[in-house]
Amino acid sequence: MTSSSHSASTPAEQKMLSAPLVETASVITTMPEVLSYCKTSAAPWESGSYPGTSFKRIAAVPEAGLRAIILKVEPGAYIGIHAHDDEYEQLFLISGDFCDGTRDLRPGDYLLRRVGAPHEASTRYGAELLVIFNKISFSPAAT
Repeated sequence: MTSSSHSASTPAEQKMLSAPLVETASVITTMPEVLSYCKTSAAPWESGSYPGTSFKRIAAVPEAGLRAIILKVEPGAYIGIHAHDDEYEQLFLISGDFCDGTRDLRPGDYLLRRVGAPHEASTRYGAELLVIFNKISFSPAAT
């Protein structure tokens, strides 16, 4: 395993970040009091950035730098060492087993990763996770 840091550098990651949330009106419904609603059972699975991964887009708020996906990782899959240089990554394990290289997560476990922290991931039996990415932004201090 070699260490390499990247932020949406592969074409698949760029596709995941830039494509429309979901194109089917029945999946995403905009309501005045809610930014978006996703019926996840109707959202399509898309190929992930790494072999053995797929995801469903469930939310995106570009002006807030927020996006959320359901990530499915097939049994035995490995996600190589990488980092998110400009965003926090939150993980909530819905089902299965998941290891981020330093700790084993079980269903119901939550992890908030620091911006730029190198990490990897694997699963023995498969996993489904809620993953939320929050971009960092800096604004000048008010004077």
